[in-house]
Amino acid sequence: MVARMLGFLTRRKIKVVYDAHNVESEFIQQTFANHEHYSLMERKLIPAYTNLLERVSCKYLFDHITSVSDNDADTFRRKYQLKDGMTSVIPSGCNIRSRMSDEARNKVREAMGLHSTDIAVFFHGLYRHPPNREGFDLIRTYIAPHFVDTDPNVSFVVGGTQVPEFEEANIRSLGFITDIRDIAGADIAIVPLRSGGGTKLKIFDYMSAGLPIVTTKKGIEGIDAENYEHAIIVDDIDDDFIAGIRYLIERNDERKRIGDNARALAEAKYDWRIIGENLENLYRTLVPESSARHNGST
Repeated sequence: MVARMLGFLTRRKIKVVYDAHNVESEFIQQTFANHEHYSLMERKLIPAYTNLLERVSCKYLFDHITSVSDNDADTFRRKYQLKDGMTSVIPSGCNIRSRMSDEARNKVREAMGLHSTDIAVFFHGLYRHPPNREGFDLIRTYIAPHFVDTDPNVSFVVGGTQVPEFEEANIRSLGFITDIRDIAGADIAIVPLRSGGGTKLKIFDYMSAGLPIVTTKKGIEGIDAENYEHAIIVDDIDDDFIAGIRYLIERNDERKRIGDNARALAEAKYDWRIIGENLENLYRTLVPESSARHNGST
């Protein structure tokens, strides 16, 4: 709205691009409307308001929309009957860091309270975010208990913003994680998510670290990963999810293969440098005269 007003006042055509990290109306419906923490009025009014605001903005205020996945782009086009060419997919990504040395990894594992023979299964996220909170709860009540008696060398390590520190049975919470690179000290990553919008940045963190991942389809939605090649992907947090974790626990060679494949995929498609170049090219296409001035043309 502000950009439109500035364009009117200056008599200039200002292109307004909406950088959509998810389809907000869908996200609110999934994570807010069904959350009993909020009052019935809030659960009814806020989703309705968000849907109206997004509809008006997409149809009348934005010249172009960038979404993080083909699925989100298709949802925008279908839901708001957008013109062809109005959406582009610019995925989220990660910084590809050099691999952690064995010495550094051992120090990280020691700080996590892990022994050399332990297998660490890792998950992190913002604790107050409802999908993440459900994931933390599922680890404590459903996932980790499956391994208490059968796999004494398996530890579930969790952490993130506002995550309380605690230790119980085979779970250890680190609380706030000061350096996300420390996740490379783990052996397996899990993403037990049933809801949420856009692409999950934690997936990219794990891929960049070369960790093999067990995830739901929702957890890896919008990322071009193949099952048993770049991750183990299941429908829900159920027996198949547990089986996926156990598969990696019992097969060190598969942990390495799938983790290496995940990192290679991140390097090829989800490196921020590649994504940044694609976004710059899109902007030059949307405002060609800007590109001409940049190249010294008149």
